[in-house]
Amino acid sequence: MAARRARRAPSGITRFASYIISLLLVAASLAICVLYIYKIVPFSFAEANLSITLSLFFPSIVFSYLLYRKKSLPEIIGQIGLSRKGFTFRNLAIGVSMFLAILVMGLAFGLFSQATGIPLPTNVALVLSGMPIYFLIFASLVAPFNEEILFRGFLVNRIGILLSALVFAFLHSGYASVSELVAALVFGLLAGYVFKRTNSIYPCILAHILVNVMAVIAIS
Repeated sequence: MAARRARRAPSGITRFASYIISLLLVAASLAICVLYIYKIVPFSFAEANLSITLSLFFPSIVFSYLLYRKKSLPEIIGQIGLSRKGFTFRNLAIGVSMFLAILVMGLAFGLFSQATGIPLPTNVALVLSGMPIYFLIFASLVAPFNEEILFRGFLVNRIGILLSALVFAFLHSGYASVSELVAALVFGLLAGYVFKRTNSIYPCILAHILVNVMAVIAIS
């Protein structure tokens, strides 16, 4: 039994590497802030790269914490819903359905605003329009993995669907738009529910990618 536990325990090198990666991301974020404060880089560069380092920090801190808790990599992958058995056609179809539900909600917002005259502006295009192309690619294809690992794979089982959705919505408050805030909250609730039902974050990742790709296409 002891030998089996020893085989499952993560190596010191793995834990050390995860800690170093997390610290490097923190250092990179601080360096970008310093460069911007001293006007060495423009605001658009600082904003884009700070967003990227923050996004990369999400899975890094999740793995660092779970490795610190003596979880093995296979245990971590299974716990956060990234196991191979969760990558099924059914789960991918659920992800597409989630995307369609968010799309319908966006259309409903537009119709409501048009019928009532109540403005529901969205600032996604305004925020993304000045971003470099590498950031748009990252936001479309990589950021969804990072955010889902933290908010669904890690937080849902620890603080619950509602609280994790509220934190996820708060992360999107930088858009300064009620529409985006509500959409992020609804997505967080829906994704949390799907994760709990399927024990897989693949449908959440796919839906998240499709939503982000649609936002990027809308500004092109």
